[in-house]
Amino acid sequence: MFEELYQQPVTCDRHRTSPNLGERLRYLNALRDQGYSKKSLLEAANKLLVVVRELGADLRPGVTPVQIRAAAQRFKQGRRRYASRPKPKRSGHYFTFYATNWLRFLGWLKEPAPVVPPYAPLLEEFCTWMREDRNLAEETIKTKRFHIGTLLRWHDSRGGKAQKLGLAEVDAFLAEGETKHWSRRTMPRLPTRFASSFGMALREAGGALRLRKRSKGPWSTAKNRCRRAPHGTMSADCLRV
Repeated sequence: MFEELYQQPVTCDRHRTSPNLGERLRYLNALRDQGYSKKSLLEAANKLLVVVRELGADLRPGVTPVQIRAAAQRFKQGRRRYASRPKPKRSGHYFTFYATNWLRFLGWLKEPAPVVPPYAPLLEEFCTWMREDRNLAEETIKTKRFHIGTLLRWHDSRGGKAQKLGLAEVDAFLAEGETKHWSRRTMPRLPTRFASSFGMALREAGGALRLRKRSKGPWSTAKNRCRRAPHGTMSADCLRV
């Protein structure tokens, strides 16, 4: 595996002599069997070495997400201390991503019991309808589920009910996205996806998601951005609602 990824023998030796060789090879081979590219395997191999180093004695069955986040924070602080130039701000996120996936693959991750949100049945019903009645591709369903689920989770965290979700709430959601500096690609696409998803829900699910009176605010701002958005975004889709 390492000879396929690295040209320098000293690099291969470092990977072979580092702890948890068998566990790392099992995961990398599984990724390769799934069709991951050489670049992705190289990235994963490098990140796994960092995970092994930062977790240290905690790297054993029963690792908790709290331990992973603490190790990610140590990793970020170490990069700031020794870096000669600014490093990516999401380095801790990538550390958590690779550590969590690897430990879950090994069965070493001790995850808390999942909490079922109150809007889960509505979201599952919507996904089932997209799959069985509309025959949409799984990737399309996954994308729509992610965006609608993000909006519903945000709405639920503020004490709202999914059945009373309206355009005013969507306005507030997009406004918060602007304060968090969502990318210029994300903001124009969200109204399009919300519009198509809400439209399907209203037409086919009997109005389970009731859109109330149109409000003014970031929703209109997002529509204006959508009119001049790149990457082939259709303004008509944004205005459908």
